[in-house]
Amino acid sequence: MWWVAGPLKEAQPEFLLYAAGLLLNGAWTPLFFAADARVVALADIVLLDLVIIATIVAFARRDRISASLLWPYLAWSVFATALNSAIVVLN
Repeated sequence: MWWVAGPLKEAQPEFLLYAAGLLLNGAWTPLFFAADARVVALADIVLLDLVIIATIVAFARRDRISASLLWPYLAWSVFATALNSAIVVLN
């Protein structure tokens, strides 16, 4: 992995968490909209929320500004989680 070389090698766990979040985020849309797998999508987005929180904690250890920039992302994800869960409950 080219991005792990040099000074970024020390930040590898943080970037792996961030990459996991990107994968979960990318999986949610097809699960929710294309596959109509609302319950699986809910599990995916709840896991995404937890990964975002873990990413914020990991980034905060290195740089508070980087961690603070993830708070709006977490807020939006929690809002989407609430919408997803409401759709699951109401249907």
